[in-house]
Amino acid sequence: MIRIAVDGDVSGIERIFGSFGSVQLFEGRKLRRQDLTSCDALIVRSVTKVDARLLADTKIKFVGSTTAGIDHIDVDYLARNNIRFACAPGNNAVAVAEYVLAATMLCAARRGRDFQQLRFGIVGAGHVGSALIERLDRLGIDYLVSDPIRAARESNFVDSELTEVLAQDVVTLHVPLTLTGAFPTVNLINRQSVNCLPPEVLLINAARGGVIDEAALLAWRGHNPHAYLAIDCWVGEPDVNQELLACADIATPHAAGYTIEARERAAQMIGNSLCEYFDFGSQNLGSGDGSASDLAVAPNEDVHTIVNRAYDLALRTRRFKQLGAVREKFDHERKEFGLRHEFSHFRLASSGFAANTVATLRALGFECEDA
Repeated sequence: MIRIAVDGDVSGIERIFGSFGSVQLFEGRKLRRQDLTSCDALIVRSVTKVDARLLADTKIKFVGSTTAGIDHIDVDYLARNNIRFACAPGNNAVAVAEYVLAATMLCAARRGRDFQQLRFGIVGAGHVGSALIERLDRLGIDYLVSDPIRAARESNFVDSELTEVLAQDVVTLHVPLTLTGAFPTVNLINRQSVNCLPPEVLLINAARGGVIDEAALLAWRGHNPHAYLAIDCWVGEPDVNQELLACADIATPHAAGYTIEARERAAQMIGNSLCEYFDFGSQNLGSGDGSASDLAVAPNEDVHTIVNRAYDLALRTRRFKQLGAVREKFDHERKEFGLRHEFSHFRLASSGFAANTVATLRALGFECEDA
C-alpha cells in the first residue's frame, strides 16, 4: 500500500485511488513541499506547478496529471530523477469540441446566421482538433487545418498555411503551449498574425493563454469592434486581463474541457497508469454514473436553443464577468462549470422534429429517441 496525495477536485478519488493505499487531499494552488514528505505518489491538475521546488527531498516516485496539457509539469526534472509521469491526453477532447460548437452557435444566433454555413479554421489537429474535425464532418461544415507537426510526419495529412486558416469565419486554437522547437506556439496570435483575421471573425481560444499575445489582440480588437471573441484560457491564470475579460463576448475560467465525463476519463487514465507503475495487478477502478438525463424540448425549438439548454455559455459568461475579484473566485467558478455534462449525456424525444434537426442533434452527440 502507498500514500497518495490527490488534488481534492479530481474525480472519483476514493473509488479510483483509495484501493491503492491511503489518500491525502490537498488544494491545488496551495500545495507545498512539506505536504508531500510522507507521500509516494502525487495526482495534480493544471493549477499545480510540479518541479524541483515542489518535489526535491520528497519520496514521490509517481506524478499523474489529470490533464491533456503538461506545461505545468517540469518533465525534464521528473525524468532526471526517475519519477514516473503520466497524463491524460484526449480526456477532454469531446468537451472542448462541444464548447467550440456551442460558442459558434451562440455567435451565429446573435448575428442571425446559420452556424453550419460558417467556415472553420482549426489551428492544431491533436486530440481536440481531431474531435472537432470529426464533428464538423458529421455536420457537413467546411474547414481548413494548420498543423505543421502532423504534416511533417504524415504524408497524407492535408495542411493549410496558417495565414489562410486564420482568414476563416471561425478560428479556433487547439495547440499546446510550447516555447521552443521548430514550431513554437507561444504568442502564435501576435501583432503580425492577428492581422490575418477577418474583421468579423469568431476567435476561440480553448488551448492555453500564452498562445495569444493579449495586448496585440486587444489592440487589433480596438480597430475591429465587430470581431467576436470566445476566451477560455488566459495568460497568468488565475489572474485575468480585465480589459480582455470586459471585451470578450464569451468568457470562461479555463473550463472548456471541464465536464463530469472528461474528469472521470482523466482520473481513470491516471488510475490505470498508477496501478501499472506500482504493479498492483488487475484492478476494477469502477466508473461514474453514466446514466442519461432527459432534456425537455419542444418540436419547434431550433438546434441552438436545444444546445443552449444543455450548455448555456451566455449565462456562464455573465457569471464569470460579475465575479469582481477574479483571482479569488476563478477556481470556484471553474469547479462549478465542471459540473456540466457532455451532449451524449442528454436524451430527448425527437418525435415531431424535422428530420434535418434530428440529424444535426445526433451529429452533435445528443441521444434522440422517438416519443
